Amino acid sequence: MRTWISERLGSAYKASVTASADPVSRADPRPILRQRARDLGFDVCRFADATEGWSAGERLESFVEAGRHGSMGWMETTLERRAHPTAMWDGAQSAIVLGLNYGPAHDPLRVGTLAAILGDIAAHLKLDREQLLRLLFD
Repeated sequence: MRTWISERLGSAYKASVTASADPVSRADPRPILRQRARDLGFDVCRFADATEGWSAGERLESFVEAGRHGSMGWMETTLERRAHPTAMWDGAQSAIVLGLNYGPAHDPLRVGTLAAILGDIAAHLKLDREQLLRLLFD
């Protein structure tokens, strides 16, 4: 996945710099990369300084030491390189962080959500809501 993303984001930036005579575009690739991430279907694209301190490494270590990683043994065996971005990618200066919302289309905390959830389940089963209710309660 990481290779797929970097190939697509990287090629978008390289192509835009080659095609652009605008020095502003050359100076700041973030708008180009954000747009390319949106084009690829990501909801969020942010940038972080990879050279700064990273408290997530300590939290990850505590998480694994407490056994919260369950059967995901790879988290324990790769813990050292995940302690900080520069431990995984020597010389990294920044990180592109992408986000994808895979939650439901409705707000699950909204009052009246049961109707929306039933609607989603019915649609998944290719039923209308009334057919689903009859299946559940008849």
